[in-house]
Amino acid sequence: MTALCLICLLVSTAIAIYFVVNWIISFKNKTGFINRKKSVSEKFFNPFSEMVAGLFVAITVLFIPVYWYGLSPGGTWSTVFKTFALSVQNALQLFVVNASFDNVREMISSIRGVPDVLADIYTAVVAMYFVVAPLLTAAVALTLVKGLYESWRYVRNVRVKKLYVMSELNEYSLALATDILTRYAYRDEDVLTKEEYDGYLDIDPSAQTANGRKINRQLVFAGVTPLFAENNSDLVARAKEIGAICLAKDISHIGLKPRKDIYRKLYFIADSEDANVTQAIAMIHKCSESYNNDKTRLYVFAVSEESGVVLDSCISDVRHNAGGGEKQLFLRVRRVDEKRNFIWQTLLKSQAQLNGVQGGDVPYIFESAHKGKDGRKEINALIVGMGTYGCEILRTLCWFCQMPGYRLTVHVFDGSVNCKDKLRAIAPDLVAENREDGKEVEGDANYRIDFFDDKIKDVRSAAFADSVAELRNVTAVFVALGSDSFNVDIALKMRHILGKTHGSDTPLIFTTVYGSEKTRYLDRGFAIKGDDGTEDYRIRFIGDTETRFSLSNVEQSRLERIGEVCHLMWTVRNFNPDPVKQREEWKRDLNQYRYIEYLSKSSQAQAMHLIARETLSNELPVGEELAINEHKRWNAYMRAQGYTHVPRKNGKRVKSSVSLVHSDLVPYGELPEVERAKDDIEGWKERARIIRETERKLFADGELDR
Repeated sequence: MTALCLICLLVSTAIAIYFVVNWIISFKNKTGFINRKKSVSEKFFNPFSEMVAGLFVAITVLFIPVYWYGLSPGGTWSTVFKTFALSVQNALQLFVVNASFDNVREMISSIRGVPDVLADIYTAVVAMYFVVAPLLTAAVALTLVKGLYESWRYVRNVRVKKLYVMSELNEYSLALATDILTRYAYRDEDVLTKEEYDGYLDIDPSAQTANGRKINRQLVFAGVTPLFAENNSDLVARAKEIGAICLAKDISHIGLKPRKDIYRKLYFIADSEDANVTQAIAMIHKCSESYNNDKTRLYVFAVSEESGVVLDSCISDVRHNAGGGEKQLFLRVRRVDEKRNFIWQTLLKSQAQLNGVQGGDVPYIFESAHKGKDGRKEINALIVGMGTYGCEILRTLCWFCQMPGYRLTVHVFDGSVNCKDKLRAIAPDLVAENREDGKEVEGDANYRIDFFDDKIKDVRSAAFADSVAELRNVTAVFVALGSDSFNVDIALKMRHILGKTHGSDTPLIFTTVYGSEKTRYLDRGFAIKGDDGTEDYRIRFIGDTETRFSLSNVEQSRLERIGEVCHLMWTVRNFNPDPVKQREEWKRDLNQYRYIEYLSKSSQAQAMHLIARETLSNELPVGEELAINEHKRWNAYMRAQGYTHVPRKNGKRVKSSVSLVHSDLVPYGELPEVERAKDDIEGWKERARIIRETERKLFADGELDR
C-alpha cells in the first residue's frame, strides 16, 4: 500500500501543479501553454476551467488508495470500478462542501503499512484540497451569478425606448456603442430638430431632443461568454464603463422585448462577414415572425457580392411567406460598408468642418476648385493608391463632381498594377467613357482620368516626385497606400512637393490612418503645425476607427432620410386623390426602398449630390439644364457601379441589376421624352418644397414610421 499511496500522491501533485502553473501563465499570454499547443482546447475551455477540471482529477487520484484499501481489494474488476466511483464521488463532495475531513483522515490512518511521515503528508495535501475546492466552486458560482446579473439588468428595464444589440464585443462595436451612449446621450438620433428638418442639415448630437433628459436606452453586447470575458477583460471592462450589458447568449437567441413602442437596432459587426450574414438571416426570420417590423432595423457589416445575394434572397423568401410583404412596412436591412460611407461623408464636408470648426457648408472638393480660362471651375484631384479606398474615392468623384460649371480631372497612381486595367475590371464603362482627349460629350457625364505612366512603380521614386511636381492647380490629394506609417510618410512627401509648386494654394492632403489615438496626436502634433505652430501642413487624417464606426457614419442618417423621400418623389410623382390608395402606394414604395439595396443606395447618392447642389444653389442654373445635369450624374453613378450600356430592344428599355446593363446610359438628348421627365428638377428650392410637402403628408398621422 505504501507504493500505491506514494504513486497516487506524486501523480496528484503533478497534475495539480501542471494546471495551476498553466492558469498563472495565462495572466500574461491569455491562453496559457496548454492552449498555445491545442487550438481545439482554446475553443472550448479557458485556463481557469482547465485548472478546475485538473484539480478534480488530482483529488480523484488522491482518494484511490483510501478506497482501494477500504474495499479489501481482491483484484476483481468490480473492486476497481467501485474504487474509481467512490473516489469521484468523494471528490465531488469536496467541491460541493459536503465531505467530512475527519472521516477521510480516519480512513487514511487505518491503512496498514504506510509510514507515519507519508500519512502526515497525505493528510496535509487532502486538507489543502478541502480548502481549495470550495473556493473554486465559489469562483464558478460567482461567474454564473455575474451572468445572471447581466441578464437581470437586461430584463428589468421595462420602460426602455431604444434597444441596441451588437452581435459581438470588439474594438469596432465598442467604438459604435461609445458613440451612441456618450455623444447621443440626450439626443434621439432618429428625431430631427426644426433647423435640421427645414435645412436638411446633418444631425448635431449636441442639439437635444429629449427635453433635457437622457434617452432611455439599452445597449447589449451578445456572445460575451465567460471564456471570452476572461481572454478579453479589457474590452469587457470598457463596455461596463459606458453602461453596456454583456450577455453570453448569441444575438439570435436574445429576446428583443416584443413591445409596440420600442425601437430596435441590431448591428451584426463580428470580424467574420460569414458570421454576420448567418446571424442576420436568423434574425430576419425571427423578427418578421415575432416583432413589429417597422421599428426594427438591421445593420449587417458585409460588403461582398455574395452577402448581397444571400440577404436579398432571404428577404425575398420572408416576404413571399408573408404574402408579398406589402400589407405592412417591412423591417429595414442595410449592408454597411463603413469605408464607402466615410468617403461619402468626407467629400460632403467643407474646409471649416474638416478643420474641426463650425461654419461653411460648401464641400471642400468644390470650394477648392480653380477658375479655368473658359470661366469654368476646375477640380483636379490626385489619388495615390488604388486599393479599396482609392477605387471608391475615384468612382465617387466621377459622379459627385458632375456639377454645371465644373470640370473634373483625376490623376491616379498605383505602382503595383496597371491602374486602368484594375479600374476597368470594376467599372468598364467608366473607363470607356473617359475623356482622355479633353473632348466632352453634350448631355453626358464628362470627366478625365489621367493614369500615371505605367513605368513608374514606386511612389518613393524620383520619377514619381517629378511627375507630381509637373501637375498644376491640384485641388485635393488622397493618399491610401496601406499601412498608417506609409500613408503618413507619403502624405508628408506630397506636402513637400506641392508646397514648392503651389505655395499658399497647397491643397488639402487626405490620408487614411486607422488608429484613433494616433490620429488625435497627429492632428495636434508638430508635423501638422510646423516649427512655430502657425504653418498648416494641410494634411487631414481620415478613416480612423472612431470615425468609421460612429453612429452617423454607420447609419448614414441624413442620406437615408433624404434618399427615402427622393425615392418617393421618383416613384410617386402625382398624389392620388384617394388617401387610402395613396397610403398603399407609399407603403409599397417605402418597402421597396427598405429591402432593395440598389434603390436605397442610388437614392442616397442622389441625396448626397442634392445636398452639395443646395450649397452651390447661387451658382447653378434651373430648368432643363439642371435636368441634363441630373442625368449626367446618374450616368456617372451607374457606370461607377459597373453598369454598361445596351441598346433598347424593340423600342423598350433594357435594364438588369444582375447583368449590370441599362439602356438609358446615353446622352440626355438620346433619351425618350418619358425618361427625360424623370430628370426634370426645376431647381433645388422647388425640389425641397415638394419633398417637404410629401414628407409632411406621408408622416402626418404617425401611421408610417421612419
